[in-house]
Amino acid sequence: MADVMEVGCIGCGGRGRVYSSGLAKLPGFRMRGYADARIEAAKAFQEAYGGDYATPELDRVLEDPRIGAVLICTYHDTHAPLAIKAAQQGKHILLEKPMALTIEECAAIEQAVEKAGVRMALGFKMRFMPVVTKVKEKIGTPMMMVGQMMDRRWADTNWAQQPKIGGGNVISQGCHTTHILTYFAGADPVSVYAEGGTMTHTGTDIIDNVVATVRYRNGVVASVIQGDAGLNPYVSKFFFELFGRDGRGAGLYNRCHEAVLWGADVDRIGPEHLTPQENEDIEGDRGLLRHFAECVKANRPTLVGPREGRIATTIVVKIFEAVRTGKPQAIAV
Repeated sequence: MADVMEVGCIGCGGRGRVYSSGLAKLPGFRMRGYADARIEAAKAFQEAYGGDYATPELDRVLEDPRIGAVLICTYHDTHAPLAIKAAQQGKHILLEKPMALTIEECAAIEQAVEKAGVRMALGFKMRFMPVVTKVKEKIGTPMMMVGQMMDRRWADTNWAQQPKIGGGNVISQGCHTTHILTYFAGADPVSVYAEGGTMTHTGTDIIDNVVATVRYRNGVVASVIQGDAGLNPYVSKFFFELFGRDGRGAGLYNRCHEAVLWGADVDRIGPEHLTPQENEDIEGDRGLLRHFAECVKANRPTLVGPREGRIATTIVVKIFEAVRTGKPQAIAV
């Protein structure tokens, strides 16, 4: 690998800004090109983070032979074609979540990445939140869990709320919930049952709120509460509970920036227990970028790769099927 890997960003919005600004600061990486249908957005990125060009043509970045890695931060319905082409062009990929809107698209991305021998990471920043990883260390494999991610009602005009473009809030954000619950469980999911429906929006058949039960291969059971029926300020948008063995457990709140524990050797994990570096990365974005960079340099799989992305989306899709059919759904991963 060259001493410096040049990087392209496709999709110059909020997440593109987080990834471009962060990766530009890491040794061994240099931002080269930016692509966005809004050329003014791409030009703003070039001015802010350096590089050689800004373009409205996505293929220019994908086909640029000098670019070794791409950041794909576009609308969800474009993830599959862009990621597949990036892999075919031999580029490592940091793909914003969700991996794709269907199980089939996720599988196609995974196959393309494996065939090309490139490295991929999904934008599962929560896996790198310091409080999340510390709770996992303290509690181990739980018996039961609750994963709740409830938001204020999303605007009907929000692009991510459009069925064919963003898929709605349950898959857009729920992939975070299902990924972290799978991480805590330490095993693959095997089945899911769910209730829910179109509760907070009208004029659409998109499922916007759900309560689901997921069973994992090792017997762990999780409850998933996902939607946009309202944000509980007491626990915050992100809230998880782990009920472990031998009376151990934990509750993560305040966007998983803090946790209370019971039956463990500590009864709380908060900012005062973290290093300055951990507090600076309380949301996990820097950890995700560092991990991606290290895996690319060492040519090793990431902890948040295509299989993890496919599993997270699969759980959400099966939740939708359970709601629509009223029947439990088997999960084969």
